[in-house]
Amino acid sequence: MGYSERTDVVVEPRLSLQWFVDMTKLVTPALENVINQNIQFFPERFINFIQTLDGEYPRLAYLSPIVVGTANSRFYNKDGDIAVCKTREEAIAHFKAQNQSTENIHQDEDVVDTWFSSWLWPITVFDGFKNPEGEVNYYYPTNVLVTGWDIIFFWVARMIIAGYEFKDEKPFKDVYFTGMVRDRNRKKMSKSLGNSPDSMALIDKYGADGVRFGLLSCSPAGGDLIFDAPIDPKTKETINESALCEQGRNFCNKLWNVLRLIKGWEVYEGKNEENLVVMDWFENKMQSVINQSHHNLAQYRISETVKDMYIFIWDDFCSWYLEFIKPEYQQPIDSYTLNKTIDYLEKICSLLHPFMPFITEELWHHIKERSGHDYCIVSEYPKVGNFDASIIEGGEMVKELITAIREVRSKSKLKNSDLVACHYESASTIFSSFEKKICKAAYLSEFTVSQGEQAEAQTILLKGSKFHIITGQKVDIESEKPG
Repeated sequence: MGYSERTDVVVEPRLSLQWFVDMTKLVTPALENVINQNIQFFPERFINFIQTLDGEYPRLAYLSPIVVGTANSRFYNKDGDIAVCKTREEAIAHFKAQNQSTENIHQDEDVVDTWFSSWLWPITVFDGFKNPEGEVNYYYPTNVLVTGWDIIFFWVARMIIAGYEFKDEKPFKDVYFTGMVRDRNRKKMSKSLGNSPDSMALIDKYGADGVRFGLLSCSPAGGDLIFDAPIDPKTKETINESALCEQGRNFCNKLWNVLRLIKGWEVYEGKNEENLVVMDWFENKMQSVINQSHHNLAQYRISETVKDMYIFIWDDFCSWYLEFIKPEYQQPIDSYTLNKTIDYLEKICSLLHPFMPFITEELWHHIKERSGHDYCIVSEYPKVGNFDASIIEGGEMVKELITAIREVRSKSKLKNSDLVACHYESASTIFSSFEKKICKAAYLSEFTVSQGEQAEAQTILLKGSKFHIITGQKVDIESEKPG
């Protein structure tokens, strides 16, 4: 027996006379065009749901006994005769022409079912039935429908059916299915269940971009999003908190601090040649991220795109690029490096703007002086281009080396002021190119080609290269051997 989720009382069935539509013939063109991917589903696995259309749609009731809705066009007389007309006057004329009674003429009180009227939305939103030569011809079919997978049968399939029935054309090219937002117990979040946090309270606490990032970064296409809002153990109510949104807020803070760092540098006219190799690596790395974002977005992999950008900006840009090129304490930076860095930050804003529009628009206007109509929202999204994978790989090797040397320093309990020497054996030229940057980041007194095995040195093996770290401390060879 069914119970109402709102009132918790028994839902009693009410039998009534209904009108049905035979869907057998209507379903066929819709089913064929989805299976042959003339209409594409993302993720593709939801095609399996559509393949049951012929079994799920034998007949559908299209009227509903609710108060508000689209009136249906059936009129009745006192004998129960039916006239399908636009107005009461037309109904009277119809009954007279059929020599039927014109007494007690009344319109059917049932209205068109919500899902039946909404399946016409791609056409009616442009007034396509009354004005078939108007703007509907420009906008129909549209590019993409974004919706939840739980209404595939209620709405998506019916719009496709109506499109081929009334326009002989698909209503949209792609359908992107979002996941369901669920609580920790995997129940669908809703106000009626009381398991949903207050979105406005989350925005007040973490910022709009923080909340957007938190949701987008963990919502794979078609997969459920398990929102991490905790439950108060005493009241059993959802607390307006989220580690995901907090991560988004921290990301916004990181971006703002980058701006403060760049704007705080003193500048001198010139060009620091040592930074060119870093810029070469970063530009190729950025281009690879741009290319990957185009590929992911074409497949509607929004979550993957956001994650890739987060890693690229936080790690490659903030933790590595800025650390490589920033000047020594209280020293100025050359104008060439500063202008390049501003260009990179500007491109990052354009990349990130679709996902975090508020912080990126604010950064955009603080980076440099702009004209009145120069906004990030209308800036050109970075284009696909060529990049050199070997340069990116070389930069990754440099990062791995610096990280390994830092681990050696940490195990040896050395201070930053305790400089160490590193001698290396490698066929790669990337290490010599980054020599001064490696010395700066790893606190080295020297970084030179090795002349052979070094006594009292700790050796790092990295992709066919050897690095001998001389810390000045005696090495216990036996303790270094694996168990």
